[in-house]
Amino acid sequence: MNKIILKIKAGSYLYGTNTPSSDRDYLGVYLNTKEELLGLQTSEELTQNIESKSDNGRNTKDAVDCKFYELRKFCSLALKCNPTILEILFVNRENILEITHEGEELLKLKKEFLSRHLCNSFMGYAIAQERKAFIKSDNIKQIESLYSLLTIYSKVIQSMTMNELIKKDLSLGMEIERRIIRYKNEQNDDMFSCGDLKFSMNVLVKKLIDSLKLRLDKASWRKDGILQYGLDYKFLSHNVRLMHEGIELLTTKDLILPLQYRELIKAIKEGKMDNNGIIRFMQSLKEKFRELEKNNDLPDKGNFKKINQFVVNTYYNYLMSLKGGE
Repeated sequence: MNKIILKIKAGSYLYGTNTPSSDRDYLGVYLNTKEELLGLQTSEELTQNIESKSDNGRNTKDAVDCKFYELRKFCSLALKCNPTILEILFVNRENILEITHEGEELLKLKKEFLSRHLCNSFMGYAIAQERKAFIKSDNIKQIESLYSLLTIYSKVIQSMTMNELIKKDLSLGMEIERRIIRYKNEQNDDMFSCGDLKFSMNVLVKKLIDSLKLRLDKASWRKDGILQYGLDYKFLSHNVRLMHEGIELLTTKDLILPLQYRELIKAIKEGKMDNNGIIRFMQSLKEKFRELEKNNDLPDKGNFKKINQFVVNTYYNYLMSLKGGE
């Protein structure tokens, strides 16, 4: 059995932005077994039970996600200043659920992982979140329109393909054609798009309806903001959080959790701030971050030698502690 050396509350509970409807995320670090270390089969990540998934696979408020990284994998990602991994290293005591001596020693090394790599990693992740935030409202409207139309007749048409349906019912087919865009792919197959989704014309209507519903469910409570402004506030809040975290690490070489600016993050996520104000604020953070990229005293690389020695010593002592020194 793998030895868990660290397990923490992650996500919104770690940031201090959780609400009564927030799901629970747990992250941690583990050691490979003797067989994984010395044999041909190894592992780099473990996922424990994921509870309370809804029918479409999304988390409910009671969902529990647990992900653990093998120590060497964890340290490799931390040396690259992966934001999710660095957050684990700066966890506050209240959010630590399990920790061993090895876990304590790992946390003591947190500042040894910091380097200029975090400029690219944090800004890169932040920009990715920003791109996700600016969703075209037309995409959601088109998907919602086709979904509403098909669900009216779902019991009758769900066993047909889209090709069969359009040919069989000309009136309904015309309504469908108004909501989709036909095209051929590189293999010359008949395809269609609706919003930002693409399908074969041979897709079963039942499968199509399920896919459309899943896409709409992903927007869920954020749909009003998406439809009205073309913005997804959840991803805007992630963008601001990541830039704030990066700026804090660049200026103080520390990250205080829960976040000191958590109320601001919550307000953005819940759509309680003026849209233009959010955009201006994001731009000011980006400019500050860019300036700190040029002017900070972080090393070019983390302390690989010290971290590598820690990993070697940890696994050596672990193997020696096994029964009979095996």
